[in-house]
Amino acid sequence: MKLGKYFLSSRLVIVLLIVLFFAVSLILRVALPNDQIFTSVGIKFSSNDAYYHMRIVDSMVNNFPHTTQFDPYYLYPSGGALNSRFFDWLLAGVIMIAGLGSPTPHTVDVIGVLFPAILAALIIIPVYFIGKALFNRWAGVLAAGLVAVLPGEFLGRSILGFTDNHVAETLFSTIAMLFLILAIKSARQKQLTFRHLIRHDWKTILKPLIYSPLAGVFLGIYLITWLGAPLFIFIITLYFIIQFIIDHLKHKSTEHLGIVGFVSFLIALIIFFPLSAYRDMTVAMVIAMLIPPALAGISALISSRGLKSVYYPLILIGSAAVFIIIFHAAAPNYFNAIIDKFNAVFMPSGSTAATTQEMQHFLSPQGSFSTAIAWGNFTTSFFLVPGWPIPGFAFISLIALVYLFIKKHSDKEVWLLLFIWTLVILVATLIQRRFSYYLVVNIALLSAYISWQVIWLSGLRKLIPAPDEITEQAGASAAASKAQEEQEIKPGITSFQIKKASVATAASKKSKKQQNKQQNIHETKPGITIYHINTALAVIVVLVLVFSFNIAKSRVVASQAPYSPSDAWQASLLWMKDNTPEPLGDPDAYYKLYTRGTFNYPDSAYGVTAWWDYGYWISRIAHRIPNTNPSQDPAPIQKTAKLFLSSDESTAQKIRAELNSSYIIGDYDSATMRLTYNTSTGQISESGKFWAVLNWAGLNSADFYDVFLVPYKDNQLVPKMLFYPKYYDTLLVRLYNFDGKAVTKESPIVVAYDDIVDQGNHYKVVTDSKQFSSYNEALDYIKNQKTGKYVVVSADPFTSPVALEAVQDYQLVYSSKPDNSSISEVKIFQYLNSK
Repeated sequence: MKLGKYFLSSRLVIVLLIVLFFAVSLILRVALPNDQIFTSVGIKFSSNDAYYHMRIVDSMVNNFPHTTQFDPYYLYPSGGALNSRFFDWLLAGVIMIAGLGSPTPHTVDVIGVLFPAILAALIIIPVYFIGKALFNRWAGVLAAGLVAVLPGEFLGRSILGFTDNHVAETLFSTIAMLFLILAIKSARQKQLTFRHLIRHDWKTILKPLIYSPLAGVFLGIYLITWLGAPLFIFIITLYFIIQFIIDHLKHKSTEHLGIVGFVSFLIALIIFFPLSAYRDMTVAMVIAMLIPPALAGISALISSRGLKSVYYPLILIGSAAVFIIIFHAAAPNYFNAIIDKFNAVFMPSGSTAATTQEMQHFLSPQGSFSTAIAWGNFTTSFFLVPGWPIPGFAFISLIALVYLFIKKHSDKEVWLLLFIWTLVILVATLIQRRFSYYLVVNIALLSAYISWQVIWLSGLRKLIPAPDEITEQAGASAAASKAQEEQEIKPGITSFQIKKASVATAASKKSKKQQNKQQNIHETKPGITIYHINTALAVIVVLVLVFSFNIAKSRVVASQAPYSPSDAWQASLLWMKDNTPEPLGDPDAYYKLYTRGTFNYPDSAYGVTAWWDYGYWISRIAHRIPNTNPSQDPAPIQKTAKLFLSSDESTAQKIRAELNSSYIIGDYDSATMRLTYNTSTGQISESGKFWAVLNWAGLNSADFYDVFLVPYKDNQLVPKMLFYPKYYDTLLVRLYNFDGKAVTKESPIVVAYDDIVDQGNHYKVVTDSKQFSSYNEALDYIKNQKTGKYVVVSADPFTSPVALEAVQDYQLVYSSKPDNSSISEVKIFQYLNSK
């Protein structure tokens, strides 16, 4: 018993476990993807946006502590501002320290790729302390271990080279929530009021006035890390409103909430205001800062007037409605800007949402219900079984906690904050799968709680005291001793103080009685008992059901770096850097400082046209200027899409002139679409980006290609992608698929098909097919058919059913080395009439 008691109360053991989890987190994120980041063609980063951030860092470390206000390499012909954030400043500062003020490009890259993995490992610490504050220290330990190994978006966005602000968002928002929880707990326990502040009662106000500013500091840092940070302003404000209402209806003091909320938001505003140009967010922060003291004031006013408590929420609703009407009328621009930021999280729309994977719905990524993404992110914590929508451990835990909260089993005010935090992030995640990198913290905390309860209730509670029982006993004894001393020293003690001392003494006696009872249990049951066996089995069950599935999935996720440039792309852009003209006439121009409004492109400048996914790669790897990039500015993307899909020379020339593009880069993904069908499982998957090009151009993919059901063996129908002549007539396909050369050998196929409808789904079923040697022959055959539906197609994107003329004015100047096929993944074409 003594050993077990020591183990569960030992800070050293907990520290060692946290260090172990930190190491495991780093091994997953650094060791497993290492070979894909440190490659023979150079160091890669594992996301598109990482190259944007590293472009900012390049500017910072070469001009420290300044950064360029305007980046001519951002977009051509407009250029653009680099919106540096705290994440970039922090990374640049670390690099400058490590490089002793003069870091080499290699040092910049090495620290840059390691940075997200280290930040992800650090999140273990605040997760542990949140678990401890909400539940107990061992629930915190389990949560820390779980957050280290959970797969999905969070792991994928924190592996080696994913140098984006997402992991920093999660870290800073989690730390902010930790200190907010501690501030609320301490303020509630101390029964903090405005009188304590006025009287400078440091014993009462010290902890709340330490934790509240710290919550504000990290909330402020979070605000300058991500433009969508009002998400957590909304979460915290919503919590305060609901908690104020609950406390007022229960006739509890709300002053402590007003103080904590005001101080936290004030500090966050002080940090945010001078470092951000977004005035709409400043207005939102001012409103949020004023809400807690206003709610406390209204509560106090109603109580002092003796009005019924039910008037409080009614007054709040009425006041909110009036404020919204006035705010909308007085400052419509600010009002609409705040609503737009809210909609960007909860109601995304447009081509960006339709063509961006991270903005897909969490449970219906392809328009129909699926558990695949949820299982891939959280395994048994979200759904107990893959493929079945059975609530997992986190939701079982959430339901149990809500039940205990409603039954008021104990005073758990901060549990409400956990509930609101979890539910808002869950809704955001269901709408956009990307937000699951926030949800990982909540899932870890909830799963850890239920895991601890399984271990505790299985038999451990019969073997040792509760993890925090000793601390509580010591606190009760100390309170009783202090009260007794006050009675002896202060002859004028009040009846309230006597009652307080009596309660503390009773609590001390009760805890001692419970401790003696626990000791008697252990003394009467020496050796291995059924409780030891049950506890061991419970630990094994938790490790298998909660941890093992996540670890297995995490090893797969961390071993991949799917969004890093392929070797072909890396080599192609390095070739472009060394073999094409400097757009600004000087290789060092990439590192110089520029001021918005004073820069004009020289005559030597030109654009490089590629699909928008690759824009940041072109800027940082090739030091060339893309015509579009992942900022998803719609105008240049639409122009690029229309250029790629142009079928006549005059249209292509007009758009090329607007872009002043000297090079076009085509790649396998942008120019093709592929369909994979698993005959054993019946699963269909499409790959390729040509559909996205069509989407941005406002064209219908069914005019360029379609999926037909074709006969397979044993009369089985399988899906197959077939391409129409219009697909082959586009500039991108003529350049990439056929190197811009004329195609004289035609290989058309005429398919006869029936349109059928099954359970509301439309299908094209091929009933016959014939191969022809020329497109005209195929058309003549169709004309002679009296009945049926026929269409000219090709089954191969590299075999045209129609003759194609050579593309004028473009020359293939580089092809990447083919890997496992005869097709080069990346091809670079030069416009011959460019300067």
